[in-house]
Amino acid sequence: MNSFNTHASASRSVAALAALLALFAVSPHAFALTPGPTIIRQCPGCTNALAQFTIGSGNLLRAEFWTDGFRRAPMWPMLPALVKCPHCQKLFWIEDAKELAQRMGSGGERDPWRNAKEPLEPAESDYLAAAGAANISRAHELYARQRAWWLANDPARADPKQKVEWTEAQKKNLTRLAALLDESKDGELIAKAEIARELGDFDRCLQLLGRSVDKQWADTANLVARLAREKQAQVAKLP
Repeated sequence: MNSFNTHASASRSVAALAALLALFAVSPHAFALTPGPTIIRQCPGCTNALAQFTIGSGNLLRAEFWTDGFRRAPMWPMLPALVKCPHCQKLFWIEDAKELAQRMGSGGERDPWRNAKEPLEPAESDYLAAAGAANISRAHELYARQRAWWLANDPARADPKQKVEWTEAQKKNLTRLAALLDESKDGELIAKAEIARELGDFDRCLQLLGRSVDKQWADTANLVARLAREKQAQVAKLP
């Protein structure tokens, strides 16, 4: 449910991507994103039918990666696990919504679900509300708090010169997220160090990154550590 292994999977794919790029030059459509089936689900609130888009296959060509774990990949977008109903505005985990049907393509005029709307992606405040729900699982809380973090950093992604000023709610979210992260896992350790850096605790960031990590994480860890030594707290794009 969480995305702290994003950079790991990307690093393991470097050699494969080189081959893909060569093939892509010959056939530009060979590795384009292809949709999977559209899953028709029932909103747990108002019971309206909703159309969930899925991905059949994709790739990381032209993808961008950031120090907070965010990924922007036109050929492999990250689909939301927490969604909002466009009819009643209820937040729910898409996997928990009852599946009514599946279809490939538009379905045509005879499709009984042709007017089903897609769920909405939550706002930062929605993710924070979901993260604070009673009896939420660790996986769901990690997911919601990470997505809220990403949205808080979006202004800096759009304009690197725009400094992010954390609100008290955002600081509280990052503090709780850091507490949830498992330092024994390289991806979560680096995310924890990145949170410390973005909050201005550069010493804590460097302390966390004082241990060695697997080579697939080395570039990210080195960049975060360098930014901490330079006293830079802004989210940054990985080269």
